[in-house]
Amino acid sequence: MGFRPEVLGDKMNRIPVPPGFMSGTGLLESGYPWLVPEAVDYLDEYITRDMSVIEFGSGGSTVFFANRCKHVTSCESSEVGYAKMLCVARKLPNVRLFGCVEPPDDIYDRTYDIAVVDSTHLKREYATEASLRVLRRGSLLVLDNYYCQYAEMSRRMLCLYQYTDYNKIGYSGDGTRIYKI
Repeated sequence: MGFRPEVLGDKMNRIPVPPGFMSGTGLLESGYPWLVPEAVDYLDEYITRDMSVIEFGSGGSTVFFANRCKHVTSCESSEVGYAKMLCVARKLPNVRLFGCVEPPDDIYDRTYDIAVVDSTHLKREYATEASLRVLRRGSLLVLDNYYCQYAEMSRRMLCLYQYTDYNKIGYSGDGTRIYKI
């Protein structure tokens, strides 16, 4: 059940993929999300400066969105990831960073245009449910590693929404799925 995102044509892979992408190294420093590259290109074309993003799991994606959007709320459940991200987030005035294992109540004080669920420590069903509560109608929900076992409940919760899958042969994850909410 898919929606057809705008075709990017010859613009696909227009953002250079960093050298350490496959292993996930250097992505925070390069400001590149650890999502399937074609999904990153689509998001880059979709995003506008007046959008707000909420993400569950932080890193290169936080920097990527902060450089393109009005506001980013990021919930990081890994203590190590939170410590790394805290140093970077202090330099990004449009980022609110939370260290949490469950979505904090503070996220419900606004609505968002894009939600990204890519956390390994925070239960994905909690993050998906929280995303659905704060996303505006017509927004996007990005579920990374959508085909892995721990994303099954999220896929069930989102079964009524249209989506597009981004899968890349040789990619180290389990694909990126973007839902139209």
